Amino acid sequence: MGLALTPEETSFFPQKHIFPSIGIGHYGRSKKIIRYQFGLNICPFLQDQRCTIYDRRPLACRAYPFEIEKAEPPRVYVDDNCRWFKEKVVAKGLEKKVVASKERLIAPEEVKACARLFQQAREFTESKNKWWFDLNRKAWFQTRRL
Repeated sequence: MGLALTPEETSFFPQKHIFPSIGIGHYGRSKKIIRYQFGLNICPFLQDQRCTIYDRRPLACRAYPFEIEKAEPPRVYVDDNCRWFKEKVVAKGLEKKVVASKERLIAPEEVKACARLFQQAREFTESKNKWWFDLNRKAWFQTRRL
């Protein structure tokens, strides 16, 4: 799976590398595509380890390094490979406080991005007609398990 993109974000990238990712709908009918994916491993906007479209970066990039687990109640996790997380949080012993917005350790932008991604995932998981797009085979497959 490539970089996750909302339908609005697909216009940022070369269209020949944009593919569906997940969708919902009935067999034989058009699907509502909830998320797209960028089909290259390296982002064309990453230069010298810096994002050249930082103010317009995709939702998945805005949410990084945070992820909301699809559980009840939802929980926020942090990618512990993130350099910021290691330098600013782990090094200061703040792991337990990392999700406390009153501590100003998470910017509201990242929390909002996580929430939007979580809503997309929830819409997908609650649907009875789930589809995912296999980037290698360039084909849709139906699933009932996700």
